[in-house]
Amino acid sequence: MLYPGNGKPLFIQLKDTILQKISEGEYKGGDKLPSERELSEMYGISRVTVRQTLNELVKDGVLVKKQGKGNYVAIKVIDHKLDSLMGFVEEFAIKQMKCEVVVRKQEYVVAPPEVCAAMHIEQDFKMLMIIRQIYVDGKTLGIDYTYLPMNVAYLLEGLDFHNDIVYPVLEKNGYKITTADQAITAETPTLEEAALLNQKVTTPVLAIQRVTYVEGDRAIMFNRTVYLADRYRYTLTLKRYHTTF
Repeated sequence: MLYPGNGKPLFIQLKDTILQKISEGEYKGGDKLPSERELSEMYGISRVTVRQTLNELVKDGVLVKKQGKGNYVAIKVIDHKLDSLMGFVEEFAIKQMKCEVVVRKQEYVVAPPEVCAAMHIEQDFKMLMIIRQIYVDGKTLGIDYTYLPMNVAYLLEGLDFHNDIVYPVLEKNGYKITTADQAITAETPTLEEAALLNQKVTTPVLAIQRVTYVEGDRAIMFNRTVYLADRYRYTLTLKRYHTTF
């Protein structure tokens, strides 16, 4: 219940209440808010006041209005700056975001043609494949497919792949990671990816293909990571070099 006589307009009181519920996690990114009628009954105020509040929150970018569906808490977009080579758990730890990784599959497979081509290895090459689902702040963010050659994979036997510890372990075992080639494309998920993401196959995703190299320009790992496009984006700073024509 809101109180008309406390010195604050009712729509401001409702706005503060909704913001507090979002801050405390009662309403999370992507959650649908109660309808205008439900909020009106919950707080004992008119639907006109509720509508004014919701419109203000949409204007502020806190809510997203979906025609015919209602109002949803805006999903926080994660920015990744393209200036460093790190794993996703390390990245989210730096951003002070809670990241959870669930291993969906871990087995030895014949490397797919695209992996062989990217790593410049022979067809029918056997590799360790790990499929991991990435959650940030309790919501699915993406899927990661990791492929490692068998002569490297044995170093990781017995490790808990729920943590993104591949780079540090390889470095501790004498592999000096130097560079990675990375390509970013706008795609839609495969049937398997859509099922893991709990999304439609028409959902926009960012697909990142990365080949990691060690000293001697040797490819040591292949990754395909698929992020939901409305929750993740890459940023970079461009520098102009002045030339004389």
